[in-house]
Amino acid sequence: MAMQSALRQRLGGAFACCKQVVLQTRTLYATQTSTALCSLVSSTRGYGIQSVQTRTQFPQLHSATVRTLHKSPVSSATQPVGPSLTRLMEAPPFVLPLGLSGLIPFVGLVPPVAAQLPLPDIMAANPAMWQVAYGASILSFLGGVHWGACLSGGPGASTSRFLWSVTPSLLAWPAVALSTVPACGTLAASLVLALGVDQSYARVGLFPRWYSALRWPLTICATLSLLATAYLASDDEDNEETKSGLL
Repeated sequence: MAMQSALRQRLGGAFACCKQVVLQTRTLYATQTSTALCSLVSSTRGYGIQSVQTRTQFPQLHSATVRTLHKSPVSSATQPVGPSLTRLMEAPPFVLPLGLSGLIPFVGLVPPVAAQLPLPDIMAANPAMWQVAYGASILSFLGGVHWGACLSGGPGASTSRFLWSVTPSLLAWPAVALSTVPACGTLAASLVLALGVDQSYARVGLFPRWYSALRWPLTICATLSLLATAYLASDDEDNEETKSGLL
């Protein structure tokens, strides 16, 4: 019994000692955290890291704060955008072939070109319709680039960018239901609009420099192909109206 009583007293003393250590540690941690936050707020006011207390007492916190503030996700200095062979050469080696191959349906489905190609009968019967469908999918893809950039959690994720990311698909969807001339015109104008938006994001560093350079030749070629199809379709409609008038 005496041994059990002595053991109980020792365990009680050890428990009280541990409890005291935990309380002191919690108090010390809360005090240091509060001091660190106060120092961080005062030192980062106006984006200036000037607090001597932060630099001396919390050197790691100070250096991390400096790196965070000076590593701004959106650069205040704009970078050049637009067509540039130099910036285009900065792209990964597989990007340019992929981008150029994406132009094949645009060019190949212009009716006079499609007439010279061994297309399946279902495509050869109405190449303009298939070109419009392909243009709508590409326009939706250009919006998806922004959606993916926002989902990745990188810089520039914002409500406005999320809203823009779904806008191209909303423009492409009704274009598929239109006749050839307004459909091609809608897609061509939307591709130019998407190019302008992409250039604005690239200008502030939210796209790689090569991406803005790549977008120009691809958009120009795709837009000209759609406009060529629209022009030829309008001529066909005029000829049909003339023939019907003569009859």
